[in-house]
Amino acid sequence: MTGTLPNGLTFTSGSLSGIPTQAGTFPLTATVTDSVGGSASVNYNLSISPPPIVTTLSVPQGEVTAAYSTTLAETGGTGPNFTWSLASGSLPNGVSLAASGVISGTPTQAGSFPFSVQVTDNAAVTSAPQALTLTVIAGPTITTGATLPSGEAAAPYSQTLAASGGTNSGFTWTVTSGSLPPGLSLNSGVAITGTPTTVGSFSFTAKVTDSGGGSATRAFALSIIGGPTITTAPALPSGTVSVAYSPVTLAASDGTPAYVWSIITGSLPPGLSFSGGTGVISGTPTGSGTSSFTVQVTDAQGVTATKQFSITIAANLIITTASVLPNATIGLAYSVTISAAGGTPPYTWSVTNGSLPAGVTLNSSTGALTGTPTSSGGSPFTIQVTVTDSASVTATKQFLLAIGASLAITSGGALPQGTLGQAYPALTLAAVGGSQPYTWSITAGSMATALSLSSSRTITGTPTEVGALHFTVQVKDSSGSTATQAFTISIFPPTLPQVNIGVPPTSPAAQQISFGVSLASVYPLDITGQITLSFQPDAIAPAVDPAIQFSTGGTTATFTIPAKTRDAVFSSSSQIAFQTGTVSGVITLSFALVTGGAELPGFDQTITIPRSAPVIQTVQLVKNSAGLEIHVVGFSPSRDLTEADLTFTAATGASLQTTKVSESLASVAAAWYQSTGSAQYGSQLMLVLPFNASQGSVDAVGSVSVVLKNAQGSSQTANGSF
Repeated sequence: MTGTLPNGLTFTSGSLSGIPTQAGTFPLTATVTDSVGGSASVNYNLSISPPPIVTTLSVPQGEVTAAYSTTLAETGGTGPNFTWSLASGSLPNGVSLAASGVISGTPTQAGSFPFSVQVTDNAAVTSAPQALTLTVIAGPTITTGATLPSGEAAAPYSQTLAASGGTNSGFTWTVTSGSLPPGLSLNSGVAITGTPTTVGSFSFTAKVTDSGGGSATRAFALSIIGGPTITTAPALPSGTVSVAYSPVTLAASDGTPAYVWSIITGSLPPGLSFSGGTGVISGTPTGSGTSSFTVQVTDAQGVTATKQFSITIAANLIITTASVLPNATIGLAYSVTISAAGGTPPYTWSVTNGSLPAGVTLNSSTGALTGTPTSSGGSPFTIQVTVTDSASVTATKQFLLAIGASLAITSGGALPQGTLGQAYPALTLAAVGGSQPYTWSITAGSMATALSLSSSRTITGTPTEVGALHFTVQVKDSSGSTATQAFTISIFPPTLPQVNIGVPPTSPAAQQISFGVSLASVYPLDITGQITLSFQPDAIAPAVDPAIQFSTGGTTATFTIPAKTRDAVFSSSSQIAFQTGTVSGVITLSFALVTGGAELPGFDQTITIPRSAPVIQTVQLVKNSAGLEIHVVGFSPSRDLTEADLTFTAATGASLQTTKVSESLASVAAAWYQSTGSAQYGSQLMLVLPFNASQGSVDAVGSVSVVLKNAQGSSQTANGSF
């Protein structure tokens, strides 16, 4: 062998052996010589590789729960296969070294783990151990508590999840099991946000993963509560006018306090007020009635709830029972309930002055006076009763209670009158004493077919005739005792409306006056009427003028006013006339009215014919054998004359010695008007004034004018001629 062997190798008898300690390529020539001296040579290059060396000096850190993998590196040695192994120490739990030099797994514990590795090459040369340390840091930890803050249905919700540790260069969150409440989501992988729509308790598991792949999970519980609910009953306590209302605090549950209250529709009773901050209703009511209103409560999340309420305010508390109580009877059970109105029930009753009859008590809850009287006490008992309502408002009233011994009808004999054609106001007869129940009956007389007495002792019906109904009623008690009472019911026509008569209060004599009769409003029944003319003279020589009569003849006239009309009908006309006559005085129209067989209240109308000056109706000159006469026809309402003044006018071409003449008529007029024969003419007269022609010719007179006088004055001038 020629050439230089690597250090550590020897060549003996054709054998190359040893442990090389020097790497490199060594050229060698080997010569073989046989026994006869023949030889042969071959050139070799002996390559000696360096031993394997671990070149990995450190490994990346790991993280609990994060998948870990790193590959160790070597140099030298004889390949191609290398086998790795731990020379000392140990890896973290969950991590192992593969023969290929890969350290991998998922660490389950944190800490610093020193170990050494070695690699063996294909020539079974093992490298020197290389010391390494694998540091495993802890994985992330979820720091948010397992029970999340509650949410509220319909209210926005937001809750950020938090974690620490691990490779904190950013966390990613996911829900791995369970579910969030409907309406919520894990927004951006960090916060639970949204508006929950369903009430309930929800469980889910969230996982956080850091940038190194480390993760942690936690089970969470999230409760969604309902929005606020107003729990106060809708019918609030009643109150009483002018009495301070006991404050009421409205209450709510669920939702998120604090609450804010408001009235959104309707209104409180007058005098009451509402606190929006506390929900308190208070004040002093000023008016009665029931008020309805709607209240809204808003919680801290802005979620609202509404409810309708009502408050009844009662009128002032009063005792309504009449002060004279029904009579009681010794030895018979008695029961009367005293009643109240207004205030705020329930009521509490008590006797606050006086004392009840022996055997009778007052029920404090019902106000019932009950018991069996044992003595009369002589005179009626005077008792003051007080009622107290639930608001401590009180009212008092004094009562009289008479204790009787025998059965008696207490209703007075003269019962309320009735009206023809109208329902009789239901009247209940009363009795005391004896032993109830009572039996009622009519034993004499009659109430006519239109009225009747019921078994409950009530008189009802509609009268069909006017007049007085006389009847006797008997009451019989359970023991057979009886008591009777005579009764009278007077039936009258309906009240007559105002009657309008179209006649003047005064009128001159010798007139014809027309008039009608009408009602101010319609009347339900037919009315028959009669008018009677009468006369009271007011004259110096009194007399009744027979000319005073109706246009239909006579001093009476009839008419009808049909039911449900207003105007009277005289024959076929709505008007009638009468003559006033010529005598001064007062004419009276007396009206008699009948309906349903009953007379209605009558009435009179008067027309005054005043005393007045004479009235000349005609003047005429009449020739006779002695000369001429002046005929004057007229009347003097006061039935007297004092003088006649004559003025003559000469005929054409003639002259008169005397033109004015005055004649006294007092005596002749008095003689006429006081005579019995004059009365048939009223105050009418025909005056004849004779003149003889001894001193001149009658033909000289052309005409005459006449004026008559009486105590009231002068007539108008009247002219006459032949």
